[in-house]
Amino acid sequence: MTLKNLIKEVERLKSIKKKYGGGTIRNYAVTKLRGIKQTVEAVDNIIEEFTVFNERDEWEELKCLLQIK
Repeated sequence: MTLKNLIKEVERLKSIKKKYGGGTIRNYAVTKLRGIKQTVEAVDNIIEEFTVFNERDEWEELKCLLQIK
């Protein structure tokens, strides 16, 4: 999965989370977002070495969407 696709997936999950007040679909979105956020936080220190320059903006956008500092 590319960073662009991952950003689109996070945006889709966030819209589902906002749209549905509760229930199975919202819980699915919350769980999926939590997993993505934990993965991004864990990989953040290592990813800097392996990303090419134009992907760093996408990586920062993803971190911003997930509210990672």
